[in-house]
Amino acid sequence: MLYYNKFKTSQNGVNSMENNTILNTMVQRAMTEKAFLKRINMSASEMKKFLKSVNIHDICKNIISSAQSDGRFSSQKVLEAAEPLLSACSTPPQEGRLLNAYNAILLSLFPEKQVNFTDSPEIRKGRLLLLQLLNSLYKFERRTLPFNPTFEICLLNDEEISGGDYDDEYIKLLNLIECNYLYEFMRIGVDITPFNTLGHIAGVHYVAMHAARQLAHLGAPVDLALISGAAAGHDIGKYGCKKSEEKRIPYLHYYYTDLCFKRFDMPMLGHIAANHSTWDLELDNLSAESLLLIYADFRVKSSRNSEGKEIVHFYTLDQSFEVILNKLDNVDAAKEHRYRKVYNKLKDFENYMIDLGVEVSLPDTPVRSPELPLPLHKKDFSLLSGDKVVSELKYLSIEHNISLMHKFYKQEDFAGLLETARSEKQWKNLRTYISIFGEYSAYMTEKQKLMTLRFLSELLVHRESDIRNRAGEIIGQIIAHFNEEYKKELPEGVAPPQKEITNLSLWEKMLNSILLPDHRLTQQHKKWMENTLKSIISALLSNSDSAKCKSYIDALLIWYEKESLTIQNKEALLQAAIMVNPSLCTDTQIGRFTAFARKTADEEYKELKTAAVDVLNHFEADRNHDMYRKQLKTCLGLDPDKDISQETLSEMYLDNLKASTPWPIKVANIQLMLRSLEEKSGQGQALHVATHLGNLVKVSETVIVRKSAGSALVSIIDKLPLEQRNEIAVELGKGLEIGDYQFSKYIPDYLGLIMLNLPPRELDELILDLEKFLGATNGQVAAAVLHTFGVIIENYEIYPALFPHQESEAERNARKYKLLSLILRSFANYNPIISQEALWTIGMNLFGSPKLSLAEKYNIFCHCGKRLLTLYENRPETELDFFNNAAVLKHIYRFICNYELEIGEFKMPESQKVAFFPGTFDPFSLSHKAIATEIRDMGFEVFLALDEFSWSKKTQPRLQRRKILSMSVSDEENIYIFPDDIPVNIANPADLARLKEIFKGKELSFVAGSDVIENASCYRAEPSENSIHSLNHIIFKRSSDEKRDAAAGKTHYPITGEVINLHLEEYFEDISSTRIRENIDSGRDISNLIDPVAQNYIFENGLYMREPAYKHILQARDIHLEDLKKSDSSVIDDMKEELTAQGYDINIVSSYLDSEKVRVITIRDGNLDNKIVAVAAASKLDSIDFLSAFHDQDIAAYIRSKAAGSIAVIGGLFFNSESRLTNLEQVILMEMLSELLAKDYTYVVYHPCDKAGLSSPIVSTVTKQGFVNIAPKGSLPIFAVDMRSPVIIFKNVDTVIKHPLNKNEAVLEAVEKAHDKMLSMLTSIYPGELILSYNSGILYHKIINRIAQINDVSPVPYEQKAYGKYMAVPFGKLLEGAAVPNTVTKSMHTEKYFYRDVSDFTIEEKSYYSTLENQVKTIKSFNRPVILVDDLLHKGYRMNEIDPILKANDVQVVETVVGVQTGRGRDLMTIKERTVDSAYFLPNLKCWIDESDMYPYIGGDSMKDKGVSVGSQTVIPSLNLILPFAVPTFLGNISGKDLYNYSMTCLENAHEILKTIESEYQKLFEKKLTLKRLGEVINDPKNPDMVNHLTPDANTAPSEYIENDMEKLIRMRKMFK
Repeated sequence: MLYYNKFKTSQNGVNSMENNTILNTMVQRAMTEKAFLKRINMSASEMKKFLKSVNIHDICKNIISSAQSDGRFSSQKVLEAAEPLLSACSTPPQEGRLLNAYNAILLSLFPEKQVNFTDSPEIRKGRLLLLQLLNSLYKFERRTLPFNPTFEICLLNDEEISGGDYDDEYIKLLNLIECNYLYEFMRIGVDITPFNTLGHIAGVHYVAMHAARQLAHLGAPVDLALISGAAAGHDIGKYGCKKSEEKRIPYLHYYYTDLCFKRFDMPMLGHIAANHSTWDLELDNLSAESLLLIYADFRVKSSRNSEGKEIVHFYTLDQSFEVILNKLDNVDAAKEHRYRKVYNKLKDFENYMIDLGVEVSLPDTPVRSPELPLPLHKKDFSLLSGDKVVSELKYLSIEHNISLMHKFYKQEDFAGLLETARSEKQWKNLRTYISIFGEYSAYMTEKQKLMTLRFLSELLVHRESDIRNRAGEIIGQIIAHFNEEYKKELPEGVAPPQKEITNLSLWEKMLNSILLPDHRLTQQHKKWMENTLKSIISALLSNSDSAKCKSYIDALLIWYEKESLTIQNKEALLQAAIMVNPSLCTDTQIGRFTAFARKTADEEYKELKTAAVDVLNHFEADRNHDMYRKQLKTCLGLDPDKDISQETLSEMYLDNLKASTPWPIKVANIQLMLRSLEEKSGQGQALHVATHLGNLVKVSETVIVRKSAGSALVSIIDKLPLEQRNEIAVELGKGLEIGDYQFSKYIPDYLGLIMLNLPPRELDELILDLEKFLGATNGQVAAAVLHTFGVIIENYEIYPALFPHQESEAERNARKYKLLSLILRSFANYNPIISQEALWTIGMNLFGSPKLSLAEKYNIFCHCGKRLLTLYENRPETELDFFNNAAVLKHIYRFICNYELEIGEFKMPESQKVAFFPGTFDPFSLSHKAIATEIRDMGFEVFLALDEFSWSKKTQPRLQRRKILSMSVSDEENIYIFPDDIPVNIANPADLARLKEIFKGKELSFVAGSDVIENASCYRAEPSENSIHSLNHIIFKRSSDEKRDAAAGKTHYPITGEVINLHLEEYFEDISSTRIRENIDSGRDISNLIDPVAQNYIFENGLYMREPAYKHILQARDIHLEDLKKSDSSVIDDMKEELTAQGYDINIVSSYLDSEKVRVITIRDGNLDNKIVAVAAASKLDSIDFLSAFHDQDIAAYIRSKAAGSIAVIGGLFFNSESRLTNLEQVILMEMLSELLAKDYTYVVYHPCDKAGLSSPIVSTVTKQGFVNIAPKGSLPIFAVDMRSPVIIFKNVDTVIKHPLNKNEAVLEAVEKAHDKMLSMLTSIYPGELILSYNSGILYHKIINRIAQINDVSPVPYEQKAYGKYMAVPFGKLLEGAAVPNTVTKSMHTEKYFYRDVSDFTIEEKSYYSTLENQVKTIKSFNRPVILVDDLLHKGYRMNEIDPILKANDVQVVETVVGVQTGRGRDLMTIKERTVDSAYFLPNLKCWIDESDMYPYIGGDSMKDKGVSVGSQTVIPSLNLILPFAVPTFLGNISGKDLYNYSMTCLENAHEILKTIESEYQKLFEKKLTLKRLGEVINDPKNPDMVNHLTPDANTAPSEYIENDMEKLIRMRKMFK
């Protein structure tokens, strides 16, 4: 598509006079800029005088008149109009002013270029005036003309520049453009040369930034300064090409671009700018900036019109590719193939951008900055078809690639990565880091390579031989690729730049450090280091071309001719020599190696002799094997002409197993053992030799011995009888159990090949044995097994030829795909070591294998591609995982690209029948799996959907159930987990219609048990459009159900769709959720009921322990709370006797209660025939009555000074001890105080009508709530409290403890004591201020009654199930895990997450639950109006988070019911246009405290990293807002002493509660309560945040950790006293 014509526009609506004025102002401002005046050596007054003298206003008018038809200025026309200005300074130079200005800038960019250029102070002054004038004119264009991307380079604004890693370089470029007049230079070039380089540069910048700005907005790792700077200068090198090089400009300009950027100290901008060739795409890994520049350059092309003028065109990617192919000469198949390969890569990148939401099409009307897109909705991988699966894997790879290169470009991040690897204690993880450095060393800068070499050199003395040798290999690889080879064409006579550090100098330095190690190293360290030389030289030579190899070998050979070599030096040099391929050497070099070997062979040390013989055998091609073996025998002191005797073999076996035997002797022994099998004396010894070789593979400490033994074993395995092969394979398999990966890691390479020499039956048996290790918890063993399976698949093509007639091709393929499925199941494993190794096996052994053909890899991909993608979804990714995954995805991407290029599109088979199988799957059992696999075997693609609509069940968190489900079915093809964000309620026709739409074009069937169809209400409803009746059904029955239905004569289901009946095997019928839970509670093995890996996950995470299958249905307590009202003395009729016994004068009490002013609250106990069991009475007190009420002037004055607002006097708290209701006196007081607060009373006095009201229990009750005695000393106490800003504490610890301990008397007593202690502490912090302690039982009672009233149902469960039309949705901690009677109850699981620095917090989904958005979608699918429920509504953090989501999903909220509502909360809901009802209303409060949240391990809020999603964090620590975890600032402005005392009280309370629970748990279950088992007694146990690098011991009692926290706090006490 050609865009240029669209940019030809006339001037916009600004009239000519205005233009003159604007231009005149802009020119004068430009001419008087400080920086310009300094350059031209004039003052501001001199310049103004000068401009006036030349009549600048008229000159500007003439310039305006000279503008072209499109409104832009031609430099030639400007020169003519401005000649009066310029002539006043200087005469024109001989080459002309424009060419002079052009050449001056050209020389500043490329001083080596020869151009015609004259200069003098006068000429320079005129030149600067001309350039500054042009500068102001082009700014005028930008201000007054529409944006034209072929003229204007829209650089970054200040906001875009801030924060990037290469801002310094970009600012240098901006200064170069402004001060050196770079843009003016390019505009002049367009006017005076035949080339429109500016048009191309500007166009490329436009396209690149159009995409880059969108990518950056969408969160992709794009450095805008880097791409803008590189794009703005990517073709600057074209100006540097000499006249003689004009035909080679397309090839040489890269060199000159790089030269220019380096000259002005912008190396990274230059690196991107100079490497924008299409062929640069042939590199596997490129940064986003490089990809964007190459992409933009590919889309912007130029051609010449009929007048010979160069015109810039903008094409789509496809159009551009066609243009290139049509324009190129001699495009043969190979050249087109190469172009198509790079085009495909660009197309993948473009599709990746589109997939993110980037609009790659350019707008019809160009704009300086694109419209920024919204992120596209996340795709559900399980619903994707074959070609989409391929695309998504490509996108994952591209995403990892650009993220990885972004990390490498950030020097700080790279240094951090090295330090992380350096501090890694797990050697397995360290090995992964080393492999990653090897995988990506080619993309490091030279500085990064040096940093990496230093780190790897440190590892050459690591205690693990595997680490040492792997580090050596990467060192060799990095040295080979250290200097980036300049691949672009160089100008004639120009040599590649000389480097200070070269590959060769690094190699020489490395040789010196290895063979002359630091004297401070121990002998063992020196030996380890020298032994890595062989690994380094092998990798160095295999990664270098033949010319470099010869120079490296020469550097190595210098050491062979040194005289002062130690025995270790010689041994290392001999090992290294064997690693040198003779074909890489000259005859002279071979001669030098053999000379050293002969000289060494004459020495007395056996190990050196044998190693020397190996070297001679290695380099002297004319040597036969017999001569070699004879020499070995001679070295070992054996008769070279005699066969090896049985006795000698036995000695060899013994020697090889000794740690003291040098490795060359062991290798020689292995060679002679193999030879012995060909000799008469060795016949029948094959099993013994093979067994011995197997032992060496398992236990030898030296890598070279292991490898020699393994290779020898594989070479003789086919000589063994079948039963002996099996024996060897089994023994090697047992070697995997060693668990020490440094030994067992070498076994798989040989075990895999040996297993392929077993007949089918034995092979399957051994696979089954090894499979069991994948279900175990030992990650190292599982990793070795996975590697073994990878080796088998990689070499599986040899198997049909070995056993052609013992099984069918289908059976062979089934085994292969079973092994693949086992690897995939391990990828789903919760153990990160196993999961990581499984993915590595898939990437390296399969898709990265050079042995497997594209067709073989394609077959593997068809069986695992979609499963791999779905398992990858939502997988947490640590930094180590990221690098590991990036390497694996790179191999998969490379395979996909090669297959599409060489063979064609992916045509993966796809089932046209879909089975939708919903269930709570709590947990997913083997019976569920049996049903799914049987349906799959019928030709269906099965989708398992985690059902959230069985709301009465108390299920484990959704994502934990999903994890168990994923681990259980990941080894099965065509069984997938239905997306989390698409709820399907079978009772909601709209959901079912959407389900049909999702699987449109496929045959959809619904899977259900016969009991569901019989009991679900939706089946009893009348059929309607899209109702459940219309779906095809697959119905599974138990035998008992079939017999019952047959007896009852049932033959028909209420279903209009087709029905397929399934029958469960009898074994699976006995598997039930109840049975699984019972076994879990008893700690019994359940691997015969669920997947073994899922079993380990359940036990390790303490899931299902003492968990009920169904939610507890809360019931309104059998009490009646009556509102504050006028009453009389009859309210105490039921308790007169007891009150008299308590010392009350009934006449006084009755008289008080009969008073007109007195109002009462009563509590009736349903268990005592609804008797009144508690009464609180109060009256309003006006200030005029203070003296008469209290009979004390000082008290009256005190109250007047303290009170502000209405005052109430509580004259009586009466209660009946006959009632079994606990804390009755506190409950009745709380009810009275809450009622008074709701009626705006701000001050309350407790002044009992009878002195019996001052009994100890009552005084204790009122003082706990903050009342203080205000009476004079010696008088009867009068208690008062300020209620203007109360403190709320929710007494809820008993609600977080599980049955049976939540009913245990000792535990409840500890909880009660802790609460009293908490109240006492709060009253000391806030003396005289109200402390409201709300009892959870009473709060629940009130809320249940309010919900029942709104929902028009009884607060007591009906005998026959029936539900109101509304559903209750608790969205905080209240009612979580419980159900409201006769009301559908579905919680929204929210959590408060503090950031690590506790600076702020966020409200998100609770850990292991779906996102809030998805939870709301599920609530919407219930198709019921909603009653929202929470404990407190004050600042409304939770409400602010969920309300917009509810509205966005059109969820109808009929009411919000809360435990406590404040005035602020009510205002918030009014603003939101929501109604709210509450158990209690408080006008204001100081702070609120969830008591359980203050106690570590029992409760608390959560913590997360800012900007990181909850689902991506594997561990969510908790935070208690007390010292020493955090300062409890929510308590307000209190003293340090109070902060300390409050925190210590909380820790002491938590300690006492947990100690009691631990003691009672021990008595009940005869087990110690540890952190691991805490989930058995606490509903939602917490993990208090510890130092990042520390992990708590799961076998320690939680109270012990609290003791540690108390000790920490005591150490801090001086800070707070």
